[in-house]
Amino acid sequence: MLKSDTHSGEVQKRVTDWITAGATIVAAASLVIAVWTYLEQERSARLQRTLTFLTDANQEWESDDRTILLTKFSGRWSSTIVPLTAEDAQSFFEISGKPKKGDTLSDKWNVARRHLNELEPVAFGYVHDLGDREILAAAMCLNMSRSSEYFKALIDRFAKEFPGHTWQIIPQAVRLMEEQWGPRCNRLGPPAAK
Repeated sequence: MLKSDTHSGEVQKRVTDWITAGATIVAAASLVIAVWTYLEQERSARLQRTLTFLTDANQEWESDDRTILLTKFSGRWSSTIVPLTAEDAQSFFEISGKPKKGDTLSDKWNVARRHLNELEPVAFGYVHDLGDREILAAAMCLNMSRSSEYFKALIDRFAKEFPGHTWQIIPQAVRLMEEQWGPRCNRLGPPAAK
């Protein structure tokens, strides 16, 4: 009888061990599925944030504003950038507190302000890794680097008066992009053909 009890105890222990092993495998598989689901959701959310950054930065402009951006800031568009002068930046700073609709300087200020305000969220998303950095750089690096260089005096003027002003993140993002992808992100190109 003692031998039978021992054999029965061994069988019971093996069954318990198999059940424990099976439960452990199920728990581990559940954990893997949960982690995979979380990572997929996060990847999807990052792509959605990236799309939002890019959509917001590329809003349609009124014809007059687009004309001002292209003609009154022509140094921004030339092959060799001719930056906005410190004097112009000072004039924009002075009028920023009291713009007058229809005034040429106020209109120029408003266009410059709007342009930099559109770049700021993309820069913020890039610096704080809130979106897909490669997509953001591919879509905006050239535009941001040229605008950062052209509007440097204006960004610096606001930074002097308001340390931590939101536009300061634009040159920071450009610096990070260019550290990773080269000047004007020239190492970032289309995927190689297969």
